[in-house]
Amino acid sequence: MKTGIFKKSKTPSLREKVYQYELFLHKINSFIISCNHEGVRELVENADNWSYAHRVGNGELSDRKQQQIINNAFWKLLETPNADKETKARQEAWEKMSKEKHKAFMKKISIITPIRLRNAANNHKYSMTKNIVTGKQIGRAHV
Repeated sequence: MKTGIFKKSKTPSLREKVYQYELFLHKINSFIISCNHEGVRELVENADNWSYAHRVGNGELSDRKQQQIINNAFWKLLETPNADKETKARQEAWEKMSKEKHKAFMKKISIITPIRLRNAANNHKYSMTKNIVTGKQIGRAHV
């Protein structure tokens, strides 16, 4: 499994840590901007779990086991399953609304689209368009 461009390893390198922290801060910022409070809450919980992983066991765990707990918490810093569900639901609702607005717009624009007419007297083509603001028909001759 990958986190960003790095594979999840037992102990992250300094480069992986910096990259993970940058992604973490960026994700917090994007959740704040998009008012995704659930995502911010989950990220703060993840940071709390990672911080607690350094103290868990009260020194009774072996160094290897302690490091394994810290590493597991570190790689889970960016996981936000509830916020991801909420984001997906918001995205689907936005897409549905967008499609409905598009349909309404296309229905409105069908009134405005040029209507081709043929003038029988002088055999000229005319295109008629309706001005949205004034509601008047505008005609142009095409030879």
